[in-house]
Amino acid sequence: MQSLPKLAGDRVHVHYQVKSVQEFDHEKVLHLEGSYTGEQIVVHLRDCWFDTPVEPGHSVNLLAEKVQEGDGVLHAVCNFEAGRPVMMMLTCHVCSSLDMS
Repeated sequence: MQSLPKLAGDRVHVHYQVKSVQEFDHEKVLHLEGSYTGEQIVVHLRDCWFDTPVEPGHSVNLLAEKVQEGDGVLHAVCNFEAGRPVMMMLTCHVCSSLDMS
């Protein structure tokens, strides 16, 4: 399991390009590639993030826990159950959630 970037301003670890978007009933799945690192990650947008307008080619700054699943691919989930601050910033759209418990 990887942790959040130590410095939120460190673009090398948070800046991605959207390669593809798949939409399902209650989830939007983004396939991202790190702009500086080439790192591949699959992001699952649920709850309030589901309505985020995002298209291939958009730039994304992602602050979310990345977990390597059994398929060997890094995944991040943006939903109400994340349990910690999660933020995804698109061009001029900002979506965020904080665990208020």
